[in-house]
Amino acid sequence: MRKIVSLGAVAAVMFATAHAVERSTQPADLDLGTEWSVFRYSSARVSGTLEYWRGLLALESGRTDDALEAFEAAAGRFNPDAKLRLARMYRDGNGVPVDHEEAILWYLPLAADGHSLAQYELAQMLEAGARETKGREAALYWYRQAAEGGDPSAQRRLATAEHDKEVAQVD
Repeated sequence: MRKIVSLGAVAAVMFATAHAVERSTQPADLDLGTEWSVFRYSSARVSGTLEYWRGLLALESGRTDDALEAFEAAAGRFNPDAKLRLARMYRDGNGVPVDHEEAILWYLPLAADGHSLAQYELAQMLEAGARETKGREAALYWYRQAAEGGDPSAQRRLATAEHDKEVAQVD
């Protein structure tokens, strides 16, 4: 067995073991010891990034089935951008039937993790579909979260909502 000691070799292993990670096995000719779980995680992240870019290329060339498959694979490998793309695909019906419930399922974990763009887009969806007070309150909650995270569109939307609320109270 060979020992891997250099950072360059570690990077090479991360790329070379992307498929081994899927099987959760350590390649037979490597002795990584207790650090293996760190490399498995890092390798999965690298693989997720590659899958994400494959999805973008497929989406740009109109191959939405391939894009969906690549984004799902990347999302399963910890790629938040792929999760956001999936949410948008389901929200807009891009290559899949429009499914707002599925879109929300992709948005929610990102929003809960502090992803301000996901928070803003989730708030937009909730606001658009809000026919009752709870939906509007949920939308405002996510707008506030996105605004606190620095999203300028959310900040503008909150300012408008506050202005509208003040005008309604005057009337």
